[in-house]
Amino acid sequence: MIEAISNHHDAIAIYLIEHGAQVNNFDSYISPLIIASKQGLENVVKYLVAHGAIVDAKKYDTTALKTASEQGHLSIVQFLIESGANINYNGYYNGDTPIMLATIHNHYDVVKYLLQQGADTSEHKAYKGSVLSVAYHYGYVRLYRLLKNYVKN
Repeated sequence: MIEAISNHHDAIAIYLIEHGAQVNNFDSYISPLIIASKQGLENVVKYLVAHGAIVDAKKYDTTALKTASEQGHLSIVQFLIESGANINYNGYYNGDTPIMLATIHNHYDVVKYLLQQGADTSEHKAYKGSVLSVAYHYGYVRLYRLLKNYVKN
């Protein structure tokens, strides 16, 4: 199933799920839900969750929400949060949160949505600063202005 999802073969992935493929299979390096979130395959993400995929399943310090945020897949971010994903999961090693990853990659709409949902904007250990300082550092003016309205100095 991982290979089907990685190659954007939605119909094959869904067929495999319908015929008993494990939606929470961690035998490979990453979960099907994380791969589908990375690839932007919203219909596969929804199908996996509907068939029991663990929304906050973690593998190699990432989650589906972190991956979707990093890639800028707003509709998947929205769906995962509505499905109970931890909006502030920060991992064990570098402290990346979904909002930090969306900020680093200048995904304005994702950052805006995460802010509206109450994402934590405080300092992150890996960057020794907040999402506001990261937006400033990268010169993301529009994003900086948005964050300025939410982040306490």
